[in-house]
Amino acid sequence: MFSDANTYTEPDAARNLVRWFQDPNVGAVCGRLVLSDPESGRNADSLYWKYETFIKRQEGSLGALLGANGGIYALRKDLFVPIPNDTILDDLVIPLLAKLRTGCDIVFEPHAVANEETPANVSAEFHRRSRIGAGGFGSLGLLAGLLDPRRGWIFYTFLSHKVLRWCCPFFLLGLLAANALLAGEPLYRGLLFAQMAFYALSVVAAYIPSQWKPIKFLRLTTMFTSMNGALLIGFGRWLRGTQNAMWKRTARLAEVQPVGVTSDAAV
Repeated sequence: MFSDANTYTEPDAARNLVRWFQDPNVGAVCGRLVLSDPESGRNADSLYWKYETFIKRQEGSLGALLGANGGIYALRKDLFVPIPNDTILDDLVIPLLAKLRTGCDIVFEPHAVANEETPANVSAEFHRRSRIGAGGFGSLGLLAGLLDPRRGWIFYTFLSHKVLRWCCPFFLLGLLAANALLAGEPLYRGLLFAQMAFYALSVVAAYIPSQWKPIKFLRLTTMFTSMNGALLIGFGRWLRGTQNAMWKRTARLAEVQPVGVTSDAAV
């Protein structure tokens, strides 16, 4: 069973994970990670994280779950494949190498819950995202076998959920460059203006106070832009070989208590 140093695991999580191993086809089980606010201790699952959890549920139903939540998952001991020392996204690589080697199932167990604090500031989150970007590009060589269409749904989910997401910054830059070159045409000039307005809004939205709930949704533009910017920086670090595989400790509050999970959150 795998976890992270900053993760609080619910008492029944291990039992809910390992019960799946009664099925000999199941090789790895991914639990559900709940994010909590470091100040209030309340559930702080963002729209993005809720969407990520939804994707995991759907991929699990297709038998094509990609990796696991590093804070809570389990793997059959005999399926573990040693990974290179410079591997960054071990929670992606370890389960998928097992699947590549044996064809085992990776399943999602929403009732195996762990709690983790969100990063205390934007810079810490940006660093985390850029590290994930570098790790994603670094894992392509190890997991290239998943890009075989004959593997079915796992080919589709890996291509669409991971590879195309990691490439999104390059698509955005290409779109911006194409619009700039075609700005002489009214249509493309309008599209260029719309793009620039979107990026300007993402900068402004970063300063919207959290109390302003009616327009808080505008922060989605900030999240989108910063996530793709971090992926781009991560690509540069991977290309130069400057991203260290060792995790840089994130500053946390001095006093942190485990967060209880309400019944509706565990459904």
